[in-house]
Amino acid sequence: RVPAALGALLGPARAGVLTLLGTPMSTSQLVGVTGQGLGSVGRHLRVLLDAGLVERRRAGRSVLYSRTPAGEVLVEAGSEGRAGAPN
Repeated sequence: RVPAALGALLGPARAGVLTLLGTPMSTSQLVGVTGQGLGSVGRHLRVLLDAGLVERRRAGRSVLYSRTPAGEVLVEAGSEGRAGAPN
């Protein structure tokens, strides 16, 4: 489930990808889980990589993506929603 605040910031599809990357996943795995096309997932990953929110590493013949510490903070903050926001 994508936190509403995170979806508003990144867009629901991109936020969904970032949320899923709490566990390292390949592009193919993300396509299977999200139901998005390969091109869409690739674009989301590129934006998230460029923003420093995810990183990639080679694992044998696969490339795995996972959240960076900055990505973790953003997902956690988005999960808190408006609970910590001043009135």
